[in-house]
Amino acid sequence: MYIQLEIAKLNHCFDYKITLDKNIDAELLNIPPLIIQPFVENAIWHGLINKKENGFVKIEITEVKDSVLSIKITDNGIGRKASAELKKEQVKHKSYGIDITRERIKILNMNNDIIITDLYDENGNPQETFVELKIIL
Repeated sequence: MYIQLEIAKLNHCFDYKITLDKNIDAELLNIPPLIIQPFVENAIWHGLINKKENGFVKIEITEVKDSVLSIKITDNGIGRKASAELKKEQVKHKSYGIDITRERIKILNMNNDIIITDLYDENGNPQETFVELKIIL
């Protein structure tokens, strides 16, 4: 619902796809609320909103091993470096969403992890930002 609200608010400047592994029963999946939201929000507001063409956010949820959930969020935005450059021109604001989420998943299990990776094309231009949350259920 959050993504649909952002799409409407931003005049349909991006699309999205959510994929849930067929072996996962969504009714039994119990992850804490708002674990994914800060990363999707960052993808939209820092990566996609500044693109000239339509953007795309992909969320994939899989069980990589027994009781280990992988949540992957990928966007084809402008990249974190370009976003940081634009942010310098804006009012100083410290965002705590990712730090708080990192602390929250570590409280659940110290082996939970968040990996953020910038992906580039062959010319070194930002191509995608990739976030993976590994959560032990």
